[in-house]
Amino acid sequence: MSPQSSYIETMTMLSWFFENGASSIDIHLRCPTAKRADYNSNSWMWITHHNQLSFNQSRKLVNWCRYKNYNGSDIFMRPHRYDKQPVIFLDDLSLQKANIVANKYRALIIQTSENNTQVWIALTESLAESERKLVQQYISNLGFTDKGSVSGEHLGRVCGFMSQKRKCPVRFVSRSDSEKYNPPVLSPDTFPRRGACAKITQTGKSMSEVDFSWALSKARQGVSHDVIIDQLTKSSEKRGKPAPQKYATRTVRRVIEILT
Repeated sequence: MSPQSSYIETMTMLSWFFENGASSIDIHLRCPTAKRADYNSNSWMWITHHNQLSFNQSRKLVNWCRYKNYNGSDIFMRPHRYDKQPVIFLDDLSLQKANIVANKYRALIIQTSENNTQVWIALTESLAESERKLVQQYISNLGFTDKGSVSGEHLGRVCGFMSQKRKCPVRFVSRSDSEKYNPPVLSPDTFPRRGACAKITQTGKSMSEVDFSWALSKARQGVSHDVIIDQLTKSSEKRGKPAPQKYATRTVRRVIEILT
């Protein structure tokens, strides 16, 4: 991989994030503290202070990252963790699965080793870290990503650099111009609150009917039963419902009966 082609690949990845609405970028490095350090040993340190970078700030770091990578460091990137971001991360997809995702949704595919990829997907809305985690969990339940990489703040490898773990180049594969992904997961911030429910009850529906309709809708969208119970418990607890967890569990059981 020539320096020129490596630089183009890195800039393609950087540009993709900002073109799809990322507010800023974090660039972190994992650096050896000893020569020929075993990758799984404690002889490594993280450099994590390059956060919330603009496109130009990120671009100016590329040559320094190239020098650090040449001397044994691994280079990682993500949209800034603590901002709402319109991008999510999928880890450990086969090239076949990555292409399935990219054919349907706007995505960036990065090959990290033979037949193994990381995929970034553009969303129709910006989500907080906890919301991104919910979406990643939903997708992992469909078998499209590593269940251990659904934290919402995961770092991805940067194309145009060497992977010190696999001793192979991290390569840009493709970027698709498909439609952005509209995640079918209700985040905690948009869960129906007391005021919204009270307005609906004026039309004649009870609070229990409102909760049941919401739970049924989410289950049909593929949201896990545990997530529905957890958020329904929090909502009913806020409005003073007795035994909120039992109530939420009972409601979801009714939903399951309807759907099975």
